Order: sequence, then C-alpha cells, then structure tokens
Amino acid sequence: MARELLPRFEAPQREHILSLASVFAHRSPETVRLWLTQAGFMLSRVQHSEQVRFIHIAEALAWLERSPSGVMDYLLAGSESLDRIDQHLHARVLVSAENILNYSANAAKEFLKSADRLLERLHPDELEEWVSEGVDVLRAREDAGISFFNMESLRAQETLRHLSRGVELVQLGDLLRLYCKALTGTDVHVQPTENLKQRGIGWTWTSKPTTQGTDIFLPSTLEVYDNKADNFSCLKVYATHQSGHLEFGSFGFLFDADGLLFSRLRGDVETYQGKNGGSITDIERFLDLFALRRLATDIFTLAEDTRVDGYIHREYGGIRSFLRRIQRDTRGRRTLLTTLPLRSAVLEALLQQSLDPSRPVPLPQAYHSHFVVAWGFLSRLRERVCTVEDVAEATLRRRGQHKEDHDGAVHR
Repeated sequence: MARELLPRFEAPQREHILSLASVFAHRSPETVRLWLTQAGFMLSRVQHSEQVRFIHIAEALAWLERSPSGVMDYLLAGSESLDRIDQHLHARVLVSAENILNYSANAAKEFLKSADRLLERLHPDELEEWVSEGVDVLRAREDAGISFFNMESLRAQETLRHLSRGVELVQLGDLLRLYCKALTGTDVHVQPTENLKQRGIGWTWTSKPTTQGTDIFLPSTLEVYDNKADNFSCLKVYATHQSGHLEFGSFGFLFDADGLLFSRLRGDVETYQGKNGGSITDIERFLDLFALRRLATDIFTLAEDTRVDGYIHREYGGIRSFLRRIQRDTRGRRTLLTTLPLRSAVLEALLQQSLDPSRPVPLPQAYHSHFVVAWGFLSRLRERVCTVEDVAEATLRRRGQHKEDHDGAVHR
C-alpha cells in the first residue's frame, strides 16, 4: 500500500505519512491500513505547504489518544473542515490547533473540526482572539475548554458574538420590533427569513407577495459588511423597508379603489375576461387576471417595493443615506444578467435599476425597448405620491399606455 501511495508525495510528506503509520502500528495495526488507504484523499484537502503540520498534529494525538479512532476522526473531520476554508488560511488555523494541543488533545481536535464555521463569522485576527480566550478557559479547566472549542459553552458563544462582525436577530429582535412599531404604530412580529415558505423577486432577501401584514422577516444572521455597525445599519434598513409596506398601505389593496396616478383598468380587464371576482382576497382577485400568475406576482412585488422605497426616501430622512448606500452595495452583489434567462434578466435589470438608477443596465438590444417602457412606469411609482392601487395598474400596463393627459390619467 505504501509503494502505491508514497510516490504521489514529496520527501517531507512521505516521512511523516510513514511516521504516523509507525505510531498506529504500536496501537492498532488495522488503523495502519485505514490510514494508508485514506491518506491521499485527506491530504488533498490540505494546502500543500501545511500537509506536514497537519500530519504532525495527528502524530501527537496518536500518542495521547486512548483509541486510534479518535485520531482518524481528527484526520477525516479536520481535513473536511480545512477543505471548506481558503487555503491561504490553513497555516493560521493549524498553528492555532498546535497551540491548543499543548493543553488538550481533545480541545485541539474539536477546534479544527469547527474552524470552518468559526471563519464564516470571524476574521482570521478575530479567530486568534477567540482561540486565546478558549486557551484561558482550557488552562483553568480542561472539560470547560473542550466545551468552548466545540462551541457548546455559553462563554464560547458570547465571545463569538462579541468578536464577530455580524449581527444576530436573536440578540436584536426585540429592539428591531420596537423600532418597527415606532415607525408604523402597529404591533409587529419579527421573524427569521427561514420561516418564509415562499420568496419572490426583491432586494432584501425577504420579498414575497404582499398578502399579509404585521410580520417582519429578517435574516437570522447578517454578515454583509466587515464590521458590526454597518451590518446593524443594513439590518435596520431591511426592517425599515418592510415597515414601509405597513406604513404606506401595501396590505390595504382594494380591487375596486382608484389610485392617484393611473386610471383604473383592472375592472375592465376582469369584465373582458368574464371573471366574477369570486377570489377570497382583493389581491388574489387581481392576480387572477394574469395567465402567468408568478410573473405577475414578481412584477407587482417589484413595483410595490419601488413605490415603498420612494416613500422611505422622502419620509424617513434619518435613514436615507444608509438606504442609498445599502441599495447601491446590494446592486453590486446581485446576479449578473448574462447568467439569467431573458425574461428573468429583464426583471432583474428593473430591480437593479431601482436600487441605483445612476448606473446603466446592460441588456441585449432586442429587449432594451421593453426595459425602457417598464422602467418608465416604475420610475413614476418611485418619484410620485401614489398608492398600492397604482402599483396594480402599473403591473397591468404595457407599451403605448404610458402617455398622460393634463389630469394625470393614462389613456387606455
């Protein structure tokens, strides 16, 4: 087995592969076979320059562990964790593991198994601070240190929250609920986005058809920016956007009500289609007018988001600068239009333009005219005082229906 495996590695790696096999041979000859069978796969996950260090830690564990199975657990789970971490960080992670190993083999093993999850929430420098805190716990009591490094202890979680650049809804939910209540005058429920059964097109990760109120959906963890202050501002903007739907009437849509900007066509369309208006809610009645109901829902949601953001820009001056910045940054992170089917690309282009109208949106020439007409309707919703009924009318309209007369009504 060694003759087949070792030629794939350079001399330092070969020496340590055999050295670990020798340690296993003193404890469990069967583990030698398991190690030589899986060594190539496990080491392929580790940065080349750090493979010796990775095996060296395993050698130390092999002398300290009561059972070789614990070492194989380290090799398999540790290499899997490293595989999910950028390779340029492998050295820093393994140096930290060596430091922990000076105090506890089990703690070092637990740390390496959880390193990928830690680096999802911490910068490398913050990770070293977290490890330093854990070593202090470990030196005082080994069992508490092991709980710290497998992220089961309250102290580990509190230290992680303190150091992390991200913000957590579980810590801020009550504060944001009071903030949203202050904006809307309504008792709201703040829930994690994981509770959403269906999402639609939108820019806050939470967009869905506007068919219910009083629920504000926010990400359970948000780490978009490199510091807590900006991430909290981002979460606050998301909460403001959703509160705006309550404040500015998204959930009060009435099928038979007039808007302020467009004349009412939806009743004529319903009559022309021979429908009887028997839907349970007014918004369902409106969406029943469309053969492509999901597409109509996406257009309506996009248009309503645009209308509400216009109101927020005008009415909530205190958050205006944050809103502009986060919308601009969000546009920069959106999907490239060239990766989408054409219909989805046009919708995505409209969404991106609504986030930052100062930048052009690249679209194939054949679809540019459709985009221009649609943006004409959206921009009016963004810039004018209008209602959710106007959003419904904008959703219905197409080319040739955007000329205004002197009263502001749209010719049919």
